[in-house]
Amino acid sequence: MIMAHLEGRTILVTGGSRGIGAAIVEALARDGAKVVIHYGRDRAKAEELLERIDGRGITLSQRHLKALWLSELIDLAPQETRNERHRTPIHP
Repeated sequence: MIMAHLEGRTILVTGGSRGIGAAIVEALARDGAKVVIHYGRDRAKAEELLERIDGRGITLSQRHLKALWLSELIDLAPQETRNERHRTPIHP
């Protein structure tokens, strides 16, 4: 699969700690993206994956995802992609 150059991009992968999600995380990191690895229960698997991709991202639990405002995730994105109309809270 040929992917676009993703340097400077931050991408959230839900279910990113296992299976297909983990494979997607690895591919995105290989293409230069900073990846937010979302996990439901297995923090250890998410942390192991973060090590495998040389720390090119962060891990984020389901509990923390529910507590975040979308604006905080947008703050991880490059300045030119931010837009005030996206500042909507994430509700559980």
